[in-house]
Amino acid sequence: MKTVVVGEVQATVQRGPETEVRTQNLSYFSRLAEAETFKWQALVETHRRGVATAREAASVTDGAEWLQHFGLSSPRSLALLDLPHVAEHLSQMGQAVYGEGSAEARELLVLQPQFTNRSSR
Repeated sequence: MKTVVVGEVQATVQRGPETEVRTQNLSYFSRLAEAETFKWQALVETHRRGVATAREAASVTDGAEWLQHFGLSSPRSLALLDLPHVAEHLSQMGQAVYGEGSAEARELLVLQPQFTNRSSR
């Protein structure tokens, strides 16, 4: 199952030391399809919402290869890796570079809760 969610970013709100960003006017498009088929099917929703002509656009993804060029062709678009997947890739990198179970790799694992907890707020 693949899903694309299109929304509009609201003005940021300062909550103590942290800045909170919220979205509004969300629309969802889901299909059980292969990646290439889904890209074409989802164009209907992204065009309906004006993604192609937006002044600014951003995508938050899990980093899958097929998502690297999905729907955002503007030079002003920004692609972001979601925080739980940042932690996952950081862990994999640590294991590959320092060796599975090494002290250095474990130090990188300590960072994971910082990433995953922030994303679930």
